[in-house]
Amino acid sequence: MKQIRRDAKRFIKNLLGEEVSFAMLLRSIRTRDDLTQQELAGILEITVSHVSDIENYASLSASLVRLSSAAS
Repeated sequence: MKQIRRDAKRFIKNLLGEEVSFAMLLRSIRTRDDLTQQELAGILEITVSHVSDIENYASLSASLVRLSSAAS
């Protein structure tokens, strides 16, 4: 199973040219389906702030990846 995950992550990175986190995928799916954070929270039965926390991690994660790449 770990090999499948590594292969999938490698495929997405090659496709998009950057690391992709769960948070980034969640936001992409939500916006693709024209859902607000509130609507997604209702579907997932979690709080809006939890959805926001997950998606904000996406921004932080992407920034850290860019900083790491720039430092290399």
